[in-house]
Amino acid sequence: MLHAIYEIGKLKAGSTSPEFDDLVDDPGDNYKLLLNLIIRVEKPPDQWSDLTEQDFSFAGCEFEELSKDKKSKYLYKKGTGANGPDLTPISKFTDEISKTLGKKVYKSPQLIESLHKAYNLTQPERNFLKNLSGFIQTQREELDLQVTQKLEQAESRTGLLMGLKFRIQGQDFYLGELEVFAKVISAGSNASNYDKYGAVSKTLNQLCYFTGKPESEIWGFVSTYQFYTVDKPGMVTGGFQQKNAWKNYPVSAQSAYYLKKGKAWLEENQKNKSLPEKNFKFCNLSYYIIPKLIIGDNKNLEKVLYQMGELQVFKLTESNVDHNKNKEDQIIRRLGKIGGHATFDLLFYEQPKPIIFNILLHLEDVTSARFNKLYESKDITDNKLKSWYQTKPNDILRQFNFPAIRVFYPSVKTERGFIQQQFSEKIDKYFFDGDYDKSFFEILRSVILGRKINKPTLLRQLMYFIRKQFTQNKQFDLVEKALGITVFFSELDLFYMEGDLMTMTYDHPAFETFFRDKKQLADSPTLKGLFLEGALAQKLLYEQYRARKATPFRTRLNGLRIDEKIAKRLLPEMINKLEEYDIYYYKVIEEAIAAYLLASDFSRYSIDELSFAFAAGMSLSKTVMSKEIEPNGKED
Repeated sequence: MLHAIYEIGKLKAGSTSPEFDDLVDDPGDNYKLLLNLIIRVEKPPDQWSDLTEQDFSFAGCEFEELSKDKKSKYLYKKGTGANGPDLTPISKFTDEISKTLGKKVYKSPQLIESLHKAYNLTQPERNFLKNLSGFIQTQREELDLQVTQKLEQAESRTGLLMGLKFRIQGQDFYLGELEVFAKVISAGSNASNYDKYGAVSKTLNQLCYFTGKPESEIWGFVSTYQFYTVDKPGMVTGGFQQKNAWKNYPVSAQSAYYLKKGKAWLEENQKNKSLPEKNFKFCNLSYYIIPKLIIGDNKNLEKVLYQMGELQVFKLTESNVDHNKNKEDQIIRRLGKIGGHATFDLLFYEQPKPIIFNILLHLEDVTSARFNKLYESKDITDNKLKSWYQTKPNDILRQFNFPAIRVFYPSVKTERGFIQQQFSEKIDKYFFDGDYDKSFFEILRSVILGRKINKPTLLRQLMYFIRKQFTQNKQFDLVEKALGITVFFSELDLFYMEGDLMTMTYDHPAFETFFRDKKQLADSPTLKGLFLEGALAQKLLYEQYRARKATPFRTRLNGLRIDEKIAKRLLPEMINKLEEYDIYYYKVIEEAIAAYLLASDFSRYSIDELSFAFAAGMSLSKTVMSKEIEPNGKED
């Protein structure tokens, strides 16, 4: 993965070394305004050795619209600590003046002066910083008051930076226009790559991990993402000395620069700028798509990166509103069209804090052909669902989409509120015992990489939530999502083959055609019988509700735990109940169910498999009987 990011950065950087603009940070698109605290300095830099606090004065505050072209002048550079000062005296406003100014902007000059050796500061520059800090401390109340009054003029305090600006002999200078602060950026931007944890880890003329060649200087603390850390000696192999961390992961200055450029490209291009959430999401998980060339070639890599750049330009219009609902599907479709120049790594991650980067799942070497297969299978699944449910062509509610899988494998940590809303009763022990995140990631791995899935285990999970919804009289729509999942997985050939499950080849003549395109739902007499029995149960509930505005027969369905005993009990009960309502036009279904049950072998199936076939029949009950099979009437 890191090699792929390195290659991207190398391509984007060309043959250049780090430029000043590359060393400073971009505060982000959400920041639009800068509040400058203007400090007047009476003497020019060549006279700073004689500066005193009396040579400083406050010249007021002024707002300025941020400009991308002035990035190197603003000199914004995030510090290493979450609440400590940034590298230079300019920081993001946190809605509290005392935090932004007192803990960040005001402290920065003092911190820079204390680290003067690391930044190679001259004595006049140290004197400038020392007296600037003294002036700020003595005039802090006045500075805070002036800033408070200025902030009252602002329409909004969000998206605001605060920083120092200097007026020297009548001319204004940004931080980046003064050499003392430029030195801090030049040295300090890379210092964390080798100077950290109270140790210095760097060496000369050793092999770089990325180039495989000796490089003039090698660093040991390069951490492109926070999953690589050596903050504790025990994380350093071969002696537990942090100064020797370069032996674990030796990175040259140039390679570190390429990694930074590659990471920046990913972060900038893995966004969906037309949608509220900026970074790509798959089933509500943040992820990166990282291309890796099969054969190294800059032209091919440039072509792949260009095509990937188009992934972020989805537009929300009435004609393609499914981009909003199924943007994961659209990204997969486009990746399938990129071609055979590259494979892709999918890196799913969470980043609760800027200093934390947790890898949830890393899928390597996914081909464009696999992405294409995923989308082809989705199209086939969608067409089947539309046919079975007889929906309109543009009905996206009856289409399969990947977030439907997450519905049955919710995250207890992030989706507990949703779960409690959907299933208001006390959630039983099975829920909390289930490691849903781990199971979901395994499902995701199987789907994307084509690994086999145990179907009975999957149906157990699906039926758990379907039963919960059924017993609480919720809208019975989870079956539709579950059908989409099972059909999609079947089209991908993900289920283990367990031999011929059909003990007989019997098929009722009235339903032979009906079941011909539903092999994923019912491929044996047992499952066909359960499917039709579920359909008949739903028809009975329709008839009961039409007659009584109630469905008391629901209680006889055993909470959708259907085994052989329940299945054989339900058929005569439903026949009798329908006759009580003088309903005799379901005779063909009743006869077919009886014939299928006689030809069944229940021992080959789990309760969940039987129950799922029954629930599928309930969901598709309106399509079970054609008009030709309904000679005496039909349901609403």
